[in-house]
Amino acid sequence: MQLTHYEMIVRIALALEVSADELLGMKKTASTEPAPDMKLVRRLKKIESLPVAQRKAILKTIDTFLKGPTSEAYWVFLDEALP
Repeated sequence: MQLTHYEMIVRIALALEVSADELLGMKKTASTEPAPDMKLVRRLKKIESLPVAQRKAILKTIDTFLKGPTSEAYWVFLDEALP
C-alpha cells in the first residue's frame, strides 16, 4: 500500500506533534521561548573565538555578575575594577 502525499504529511505531523500547517511552513510554530537577542549572540560568538585564557576570564566575570551583589566575589571584583 502506497501512501498519498497527504497521508504522509499527516503521519509525519502526528509523529512530530505539530500541525500539518506548521510542518508545511504555513503557520508559525508556537514557541514558548522568546527569540534570542542577536546582538548578544554575535558577542558570544566573538567570545568563543578568543584564546581559552581570555574566554575563561570573561565567563568568570559574567558568572560573578550573574550571582549578584550577595556574592562576596561581586564586591571584590568591583573594588578591583573601579578606580
